[in-house]
Amino acid sequence: MRPALGSSILAVTLAGAAALLAAGCRGGGAARAEAEPPRSAARVAMPAGLIAGTPPGGLEDWIADVRRGLMAAAERWAADSADAQRQALDLYLTRQEYIEQYYGTGGRLAADSALGASVKAAEARFHEVLQQFRPGSGVAPAARAAGLERLFASYDSVLAAAKSAGVPLVPPGNAAAATGPR
Repeated sequence: MRPALGSSILAVTLAGAAALLAAGCRGGGAARAEAEPPRSAARVAMPAGLIAGTPPGGLEDWIADVRRGLMAAAERWAADSADAQRQALDLYLTRQEYIEQYYGTGGRLAADSALGASVKAAEARFHEVLQQFRPGSGVAPAARAAGLERLFASYDSVLAAAKSAGVPLVPPGNAAAATGPR
């Protein structure tokens, strides 16, 4: 019996996301190289244009999208763990990666080491959450909820550091936020 087309697409999507994660996410995988050309070591205060694929809104919107989306994925876990994992990976690729590219160390809007360090800590927490969302991981719902709370606390630190640094919370020229992840 042949697998359904949707299963094949999901498998290819998850394999691609896993390859990106294995490449080191913040270390310069192929997708990042295409989305953002290399820059010199000099700090660019205000970039020209947006990074390709930038979601609507800005830092606060992206973090809110992650919170809503991961909470929904956690609720979906018991009924469909593969779909919950896909949701979590999608949020990582469409929100967390942009948080890193704009606000992480060396990011387009990064202002200081405190902001970069808080983004790096949130990324590490997100990786922990992704591991907890793997089908068959055996993670209890309470442990998954605790992992989400640690990630959300890290995002609180990111927002506080960004506000303290005085960086724009919305990349210049970006559109207003949509109502949730695309």
